[in-house]
Amino acid sequence: MARRTLLTDAQLSAALGELPEWSGDTTGIERTIRRIDLTSAAGAVADLAAFAEDLDHHPDLDIRWQTLRVFLTTHSAGGVTDLDLEFARRVDEYFDRAAPDDRSPALQSAFDAVDRAFANARARRAGPADSGA
Repeated sequence: MARRTLLTDAQLSAALGELPEWSGDTTGIERTIRRIDLTSAAGAVADLAAFAEDLDHHPDLDIRWQTLRVFLTTHSAGGVTDLDLEFARRVDEYFDRAAPDDRSPALQSAFDAVDRAFANARARRAGPADSGA
């Protein structure tokens, strides 16, 4: 059961140093994977579901146009535990083995700017996000 013990700020900070794609605090961590089409995202969600069942730990997943967001928290513990870090490592292994994207940096930068603009507009309309917990 030690895997479901809440991490301290210092423990999480050290762990995030080894998980550079992840950010967050002791209430939850997240990674956003960009440049992914809907078919690839759907396939990834199926694979992540297999990880979830294997660990008996279930992430919050959000698919948007060219973006998959993975949010991890151990709801039963009330924050981030070693179980979340294990899941994050599996996510990294899964996505780091993927083939590199063939977009130019300038084109990707333009897409990212559009994505941010739409996300900001949605956030202003929606107000505070519901964690679903």
